[in-house]
Amino acid sequence: MKRTRGIPPAIPKALYGLMLVFGVILYIGWTAVFLLPQGRLFDVGLFSLCIPLILMGATGYVLYGEQEMRRR
Repeated sequence: MKRTRGIPPAIPKALYGLMLVFGVILYIGWTAVFLLPQGRLFDVGLFSLCIPLILMGATGYVLYGEQEMRRR
């Protein structure tokens, strides 16, 4: 990872993408396997785990895209 002046070292873009995908897959899988058979669609514990993963992944992915556009 190349360090440039003014840009702090960051998590690689691929890791942000994996966080986003993992959060979505975990939410869909957990809902389909555990919650739907019980007749429920939402679970607070599941939200507290998946929503931060999805938001962090999406935010990091977007910020990396903007940073790459500025470098060009």
